[in-house]
Amino acid sequence: MQFETLRDFIYYYYINPVLYDTGYNPVNTLTWAVLLCLFIFGTLSLLRRIGVVVDGDFMAAVVPYIVLGSVLRVIEDTGEITAWYRIILVSPAIYFAVFLVCIISLYVTVRLAELGIIRSYQQAFAGSGALMAVISLTALLWMRSIKYPEVLVQVLAISLLVTAFVYLAGALLRKTSHNLSDFANTVQAAGVGFMKARHSAVIIWSHLFDAASTYIGVDFHAYQPKHVVERFLVESTGTAIGMIPMKLAVIIPVLYIIYRYLMHDDEDIELMNLLLVALLVLGLAPGLRNTLRICLGV
Repeated sequence: MQFETLRDFIYYYYINPVLYDTGYNPVNTLTWAVLLCLFIFGTLSLLRRIGVVVDGDFMAAVVPYIVLGSVLRVIEDTGEITAWYRIILVSPAIYFAVFLVCIISLYVTVRLAELGIIRSYQQAFAGSGALMAVISLTALLWMRSIKYPEVLVQVLAISLLVTAFVYLAGALLRKTSHNLSDFANTVQAAGVGFMKARHSAVIIWSHLFDAASTYIGVDFHAYQPKHVVERFLVESTGTAIGMIPMKLAVIIPVLYIIYRYLMHDDEDIELMNLLLVALLVLGLAPGLRNTLRICLGV
């Protein structure tokens, strides 16, 4: 009886959401969050063993793989793949699949660089990811034609405008605030400024890109939110516009904590950069997937 109860629990909260793509629930969301934290530390150790330095160049080289994962996810959304292995392309399995591709590509390119066959493993790593992303996107566009091209413009416009507003507000706060200097420094440390913590600008934008795509999809194209918080906001307010301030309320404090406690310790710089990569993935990957789905009418 206990075994059957445990089996039913695992199927209900973990396996069925993947098999039937029903979205996230509070139990698996918390589980994936804990696993992500553990995964980050394990990944850092693995990258060090391979000989990869987690710096700005590495962060930029990962972007094509984020695009690759998002495109593959939309290919699964089209329903063209009906074989059992389609579950590999469903969240969160797709994250592990693309991670494995990244590690293999990194290992190969690092070894080729060590042998002198290629000059830079970062460029080769990024190039291989870009090639796979282009091939996948070509396959996707062959399966489905673009129905709503204006969606990309809408999502980009909303995310860029809100990002610009946040940074302008941060810059104005630093210039005009004297009594609140500590608070202004806090905001600046969180990346709300033009000249410092440049990677945080991209991360804030990526999460706003995700929020804007959710808003456009739910409010104007009848898509249903699959994440726990998204569903709660939409059910409570009748709109997904609240995702934009919610994202800011979460991502800015998180960035502040990362920069406040890790930025000034040389031993923690790589951990900080890897955390930034994880935040970029969590914002850009679902945002790209949402936008592609809506554009294609999938």
